[in-house]
Amino acid sequence: MFKITEGDFKNQIYGEESYLSNWPMLYILDNGKQAYIGESNHVKNRMSQHHNSLDKKIFDKVHFIYSSKFNQSVTFDYESKLIQYIAADELYEVRNKNAGMAEKEYYGKKEYDEKFQVLWRRLQREKIVKHSLEELENSDLFKYSPYKELNGDQRTAVEEIIGSLKQDGKQTIVVNGWPGSGKTIVAIFLLKYLRDSEEFKDKKIGFVVPQTSLRKTLKGIFKSIYGLRSSDVLSPSDVTKQFYDILLVDEAHRLHQYKNISYMGAFKKKL
Repeated sequence: MFKITEGDFKNQIYGEESYLSNWPMLYILDNGKQAYIGESNHVKNRMSQHHNSLDKKIFDKVHFIYSSKFNQSVTFDYESKLIQYIAADELYEVRNKNAGMAEKEYYGKKEYDEKFQVLWRRLQREKIVKHSLEELENSDLFKYSPYKELNGDQRTAVEEIIGSLKQDGKQTIVVNGWPGSGKTIVAIFLLKYLRDSEEFKDKKIGFVVPQTSLRKTLKGIFKSIYGLRSSDVLSPSDVTKQFYDILLVDEAHRLHQYKNISYMGAFKKKL
């Protein structure tokens, strides 16, 4: 069902197959250490665009993924899945941003979800990925990934928070939700989004995690995510040591015990 071919990105040699010029496809750029995952209806044209992009100069080869069953809804969905799982696989450092990550519904999605497992096993045989989907889904890096596909409520929360952050003036935004509703995932997603954003890249941003065990876990995970650092994860006492433009706070109700941190709700969003 899937055909995977390799092209020479550095020298722009890709083959003459007709689907390379006019068919929904996926591609993975890599240099042995880093990878960038994308989709396009015209991958040859897309490769020319990437080749002229300064941040893509680090790549030397490309893997094209073709299927006669692909349509653009499928490639959009598979692109998000590949970004999420390849980031968790840790064979490559994924260089994608996470701005477009969201759950996608379309006709035949259940069937294509099953076929994605077939594609992943094929990628394993080609040694483009290492671990099984089951192994990755049980890993902390997958559970707390900034590349998570957000559900509708999470996506709405992120969009409203970003809109509020773009407004002038100091404010506190509170996200309420039941345990397990994805508040921590929203915070991690936001941190990655803000770090990748031209508008916020110069801001001093921190992620406060009161729970010692989770803080340790996230510090380890952030070492593997391009654009994030273990030092981004703060204890409540760390906040008092320097100024931050934006603080994302997990389990903020726990902070009442810290005298130097105030917690007020100016804008509330419920998951």
